[in-house]
Amino acid sequence: MAAARRQCEALLQGIQIEYKPLAPIGRSGGCGAPAPVAVTRLGGVAMSPPATLTCPMVAALHSWITQAVQPAARKRLHTEVTEIRTATSYACRRRNNSSSGKMSEHSKANALDMAGFSFAAKGKNVAVGGSNWGEGLLA
Repeated sequence: MAAARRQCEALLQGIQIEYKPLAPIGRSGGCGAPAPVAVTRLGGVAMSPPATLTCPMVAALHSWITQAVQPAARKRLHTEVTEIRTATSYACRRRNNSSSGKMSEHSKANALDMAGFSFAAKGKNVAVGGSNWGEGLLA
């Protein structure tokens, strides 16, 4: 666990983040993560409610926010994303909440479902719904 925490801290060093380290969750071979974090702000964007994720997932999410989401919001909407409304992060469950089959990446704190985005410009909020909710918007 100590090694996982050190690797996590090294991975998050230098990125714009507000987080709280959490105790290990789950158990070896099952659901969980050895060094999860609760992320409240990432790349200048609030995460509400905080998301429980692994550090590699946080680093990937940071890159997505700073290199894809914010540039697209600036270009297409002439504003910036201020908040990602989270739906689900860590959850010990199977894919699609099924009673059988493979475990979801949520069960390892490697997934994040988003309910919507809030923007700096008043009146520019996007709710996530369906598979093509933002087609062309933030793509």
